[in-house]
Amino acid sequence: MPEAFKLKADCKVKPAIRQMISQAWQRHRKDQLAVSTNQQRVMEVFNMTWINEMKQHENQAFTVDMSFPDPFVTEVFTDTEPIAAAARRMGLNAGHSLTLKTGWDFMEPNRRKAALNLIDFLKPEVVILAFPCGPWSPLHRLNPPEDLQERREAAKQLVLFAFEVATLQLKAGRHFMIENPQPSAAWQLEELKKFEARPDVLSVIVDMCAFNLRSENGGLHRKRTKLLSSSQALISNMIGRRCDGRHQHDPVIGGSKITEAAGHYSRKFSEAVVNSFMEQFDFETLAIFQAMKPCMRSMPLVCKMMRQMAQSCKSSQMDRLNYSQ
Repeated sequence: MPEAFKLKADCKVKPAIRQMISQAWQRHRKDQLAVSTNQQRVMEVFNMTWINEMKQHENQAFTVDMSFPDPFVTEVFTDTEPIAAAARRMGLNAGHSLTLKTGWDFMEPNRRKAALNLIDFLKPEVVILAFPCGPWSPLHRLNPPEDLQERREAAKQLVLFAFEVATLQLKAGRHFMIENPQPSAAWQLEELKKFEARPDVLSVIVDMCAFNLRSENGGLHRKRTKLLSSSQALISNMIGRRCDGRHQHDPVIGGSKITEAAGHYSRKFSEAVVNSFMEQFDFETLAIFQAMKPCMRSMPLVCKMMRQMAQSCKSSQMDRLNYSQ
């Protein structure tokens, strides 16, 4: 303490002044304890708690609970449910198909909205969308009915609904497949062209004879088909699946009995689709674990750094406390 502020031993202080000095010092000390000591104590407890938590995390075992999607696949429009059947044969869970047969008339706006809400709630990993191709068939170009334009305007609602479902899947990070015959006039819709141009939508053309699609007489149907999907695995597995030209084809004409049968997926195609989406799921799951590995390896180092920062913070608080005192 500077000499000017020291009281000499023989200095006589009046009792009233001495009492005022004592009271002032007590108030000062009380304020000092309230501001410095309490704050330091709080920081000390905080830092020790933080250090102990970091020590616990340093030896922590990381576990990830992975469950297979349930349902794995849901079909929309397809009454025969060939993809769902293939998924069940492989031990996967398939959701209830949303078709006319199961009471879903998508020409009604309220049923379209209800279906979107249901898909958003169930969160199927894959949705298969095969909107009706009747009004878009090449046969109608050869012999168009008088009300063809009206039919297509009505059927366009189903195409747009397929886009809505596919977009819902994309936003949620899940997958879809849209299928229709390659000659279908629906592919010329501007809305469909715009959707296909998205960077997260891929396309491929296949011949169904490569998947053993046969007529009732046993002949192969070529039925050139276009697929849109968000799955790279599906597209990669479908590339090159075209007719090899070594066989004859039965024409897909001759009435609804023939065209309806040709509209079904073969078992080989259905299983190829399910296997492809399983590959996609495996790839994405592996990618998650690979992304987590650096974090797991660096966690002890991160804990050590955070512990050092906490200790440094504690030292700074102590220095400020000593200075204030």
